[in-house]
Amino acid sequence: MLPGVLIFTFDNLPGSSDPREKGGVERFSLRLADSLSDEFRFFFAYKQEVDPKHYIRGDLDVVKVGAVGLRKYIRDNGISIVHLQQYRKQTLQFFRDALAGTGCTVIATYHFRPYTDIQEYTSDGCLRRMRWELSLGRKLKWLKRLALLPHYRKKRAAEMLCKFSLLGELCSSVVFLSPSYLPLADSLAGLPLLVKSRVIPNPLSYDRLLPREEIPGKENTVLVVSRLEEAAKRVSAILRIWSQVERRGFDSWNLVILGDGYSRRSYEKSAAVMGLRRVSFKGFQEPLPYYEKAAVFMSCSPVEGFPLSVLEAMQNAVIPVVASDVEVFPDIFTHGESGLLYRYSDLDGCLEGLVSLMEDRGKREKMAEAALRQSENFRAERIMGMYASLYREFLPEEKAE
Repeated sequence: MLPGVLIFTFDNLPGSSDPREKGGVERFSLRLADSLSDEFRFFFAYKQEVDPKHYIRGDLDVVKVGAVGLRKYIRDNGISIVHLQQYRKQTLQFFRDALAGTGCTVIATYHFRPYTDIQEYTSDGCLRRMRWELSLGRKLKWLKRLALLPHYRKKRAAEMLCKFSLLGELCSSVVFLSPSYLPLADSLAGLPLLVKSRVIPNPLSYDRLLPREEIPGKENTVLVVSRLEEAAKRVSAILRIWSQVERRGFDSWNLVILGDGYSRRSYEKSAAVMGLRRVSFKGFQEPLPYYEKAAVFMSCSPVEGFPLSVLEAMQNAVIPVVASDVEVFPDIFTHGESGLLYRYSDLDGCLEGLVSLMEDRGKREKMAEAALRQSENFRAERIMGMYASLYREFLPEEKAE
């Protein structure tokens, strides 16, 4: 019998069986299970009270079965590895206690930049949430956090330190998505976690790379694929940049925004107030047809782990233009060759970079080819092979044979 792996993951968007309406963590989990199904049997667990049919092949609700039920499930299904994709403090404490004595190895993939927990607890983060939240209650909630910011930052920092300490205690290995994240993790948990750390980037979402001969047929479209949540994605900055683009002309170009979230209505109102004529909000859509047609991809996110949307864009020869201080982006593309990268605060530079691409077809095609080539570093067979090797390392000898 093949060894069993239990994946414990989020449920960001219940209510649809379409994995494209899931966040990057859910899509990664599906990709992992599909890629390694010839060597491992995969089971899914979750914590939210939702119908598993509306989840991603969810098999086990740990809230309902509890620690005793989880241990029985692991024993009955011959599970050797528990792979955590969710790591709130309470979740880690639950698995620490529930897995005691089971002989299971615990692995975690940390899908975010360390310190993300407190990143939005800044004056800028609170003010942006207050502006783009729709309900009065949520606006008042963030006003309170702004007024008591030192208290909330201290509280979140303590929770974050506890979480990383638990990761080091519980896990045999913790995967980070970028080597630039290791010093950050070290500053939080020190040597006990660092010696268990691995670096494995995210894989491409699609098996097919766009054929190079299709690059000249790209349309004059700037594409955004994102949750429409201001705190994490800052789509408001893209709208401000686009307002300058429209003022300069470029009547043949369009901005297309895929995705949904609590800020969508606010973004639509803002676009209308700014008088933007060539912006369309498409909601949740399968993004592949849009990637295949678009020439440029934009992101101004203050918070990222290893964004799948940027990889998806590059493997479809869509040039990424990014304004962010997150350290991971130089791991993905090379500024000036396969994409354009600007500081989080440099929206003027981001505007000029975008305009330079819109004005120069030859430059676009050259950078699109470079993005396509660089995306091959993240082919799924290579990345999933790294996870297979990691799993094998921790299998009991009789199951590894």
